[in-house]
Amino acid sequence: MQAIMTFALSMNKIIYIAGSQNSGTTLLNIILGGHSNLVGLGEIFQLLKQKKHGLYLSERLEENCSCGVKVKDCAFWGEVSKRLDARHGEHINQRYNIVRDVFLEQFGPDRIMVDSSKSLSYLKNLADVPGIDFVPVHITRDVRAYCISRIDRAFRDNKKRKMRKATIHLRKWYRGNLEMSQYLETGNRPYFRLGYEELSLFPDKLVPALSAWLGLSYEPGMLNLAPEGCHIVHGNRMRDQPEKNRTIRYDNRWFYRSEWLAPFILSSKTRKLNNKLVYQNEINRLWEQ
Repeated sequence: MQAIMTFALSMNKIIYIAGSQNSGTTLLNIILGGHSNLVGLGEIFQLLKQKKHGLYLSERLEENCSCGVKVKDCAFWGEVSKRLDARHGEHINQRYNIVRDVFLEQFGPDRIMVDSSKSLSYLKNLADVPGIDFVPVHITRDVRAYCISRIDRAFRDNKKRKMRKATIHLRKWYRGNLEMSQYLETGNRPYFRLGYEELSLFPDKLVPALSAWLGLSYEPGMLNLAPEGCHIVHGNRMRDQPEKNRTIRYDNRWFYRSEWLAPFILSSKTRKLNNKLVYQNEINRLWEQ
């Protein structure tokens, strides 16, 4: 089991959810955002990226926030957008501090941001922001399920043929999760590691374990999946389909598909990393408690 940490509530504390695409980061953000001390904000850094005609957030103003209103009318992101417009051209870390300022004003010092920006590069960005104390939570999806999800996404988005092959996604999964794992393991910051499979199949065991590790009391309402209590703009489709996503369901498409089979069998290093990252919470003992 991963050692329980002391999680002191403070205005500078942030929970950072790290992981690959289609690996359950939005689901975990919504779950954690259901805690009375936490607020899920989705992929913050993605919204702060500079695009050709402005920030990515400015392109999403007419879309819905998970709270149920358009982004421009959202009490949180609407205010963030106004302040960012007034301070155009600043570094992304300075933009992040604007998000933090608005968060503190609206939610107070006893609430904590949950950021599911996912990537290692953004995690390193966060480490460079002065005064921030962040806690990484690394979620990994079984590579077989990940490959099927990415293949289906490639077909849905009419991507090139090579993006419809499992091999390319298996390699990407391996590289990305290995780099993230090595970064966390060689750092001096405590982190929590969990599998999407563990979270989806045994949420009543895994979520209390994660809450305890964070030093927070578990609240059963966390499993009710209420995205309208969060302010998630960038994340997967479940953020704006609350009526369809009130229960945690495991996506088992890979059970009856075979595209992953050959590359998975041929890559022993991928199988080894998969077992380490996805099924490492001493699963048998944990679920028996």
